[in-house]
Amino acid sequence: MNQFEKFGGINMNIYPSGRVYYSQLALIRIHCPMNLRNFPMDEQICFLNFSSYAYGKSLLTFVLQKKEVHRVNLPQFEFVETKECVVENEEKLKAKRISVALIFKRRLGYYILQIYIPSMSLVFLSWLAFLMDPADIANRLVLVTTMLVSMVFLHTQMNTSLPPVSYAKAADWFVLVSFGFILLALLETSWVYRTSTRTSTKSKPMKNHRTSFQLYTRQNQDEISAPDKEDERPSNEQSFERNTSRKEYISLSKVIDKLSLVLFPLMYGGFNIFYWFYFMK
Repeated sequence: MNQFEKFGGINMNIYPSGRVYYSQLALIRIHCPMNLRNFPMDEQICFLNFSSYAYGKSLLTFVLQKKEVHRVNLPQFEFVETKECVVENEEKLKAKRISVALIFKRRLGYYILQIYIPSMSLVFLSWLAFLMDPADIANRLVLVTTMLVSMVFLHTQMNTSLPPVSYAKAADWFVLVSFGFILLALLETSWVYRTSTRTSTKSKPMKNHRTSFQLYTRQNQDEISAPDKEDERPSNEQSFERNTSRKEYISLSKVIDKLSLVLFPLMYGGFNIFYWFYFMK
């Protein structure tokens, strides 16, 4: 959609040979559709068409001068170049049409500071949960949940300044995958906590059974005073087995955390390599 802002003064020169030079300044505001699939690593092409609506090519001919385009510094875009012009013939009016393609490339520095660095920082902070005690579930959940909420807020803030589109943008994919890594950290935290507390939940019925046995021996001390010392051995052995099993589960939880400290950065680093190679090529 093109809109004429205003027209400037008219300049007319008549030469002795009969040639007439006529010029007029026109300020035009151009609106061009954008494809935001590669946002913010996108390039936008705006077409500017010139054609006559009332005069044929015998009366009016458009010729594009080969002059350098005045480059304007824009806050979000960098003017790259103008593509070669396409001269077409309008069959209905028998007039020529000149089409100029203006190529703009979006500046990436602002979005690196506002989207990519905060997203990666939130993912890195969620990995601090792997360094905490597996039994400290409260602090680990608070840490990872805070990172999840911050990532949702970051994604919402990013899309407020963009037009709503029906497809996912490049920045959306990065934020969504980062959100997925934080969600995996939350699932890993729950799994590690369940693994570390599995023995304590299994040992509760055995503890109640031992208490009832002690009450029974106290009521019948005269009858089973001799077997009482012998029956303490299985109880001590069971307690030793429970402690050993609990240590094994705790060590398994720590092994899972150590593996996560290695696997999560490797997977996230591989995603970043693929992401930047795919969208920056």
